[in-house]
Amino acid sequence: MATLPRDRVVEAPAFSQVGMDFAGPLYVRVGRKTTSPRYVCLITCMVTRAVHLELVPQMTTARVLQALRRFMARR
Repeated sequence: MATLPRDRVVEAPAFSQVGMDFAGPLYVRVGRKTTSPRYVCLITCMVTRAVHLELVPQMTTARVLQALRRFMARR
């Protein structure tokens, strides 16, 4: 078996090392007949393997940075 990355085996606080990915589009119903695409920002902790999800309305730089700021404010 291959060795694990140093970030995975060193004792550190949760969410001090993270990985980030996106999933979607997921179509969310807005009204009775209207759907709108949404994206999920998936942030994983490299230390504890915990997962944090943020819903992103658009895949623009501004919206992605807002999701990252919301995550940093919580964790």
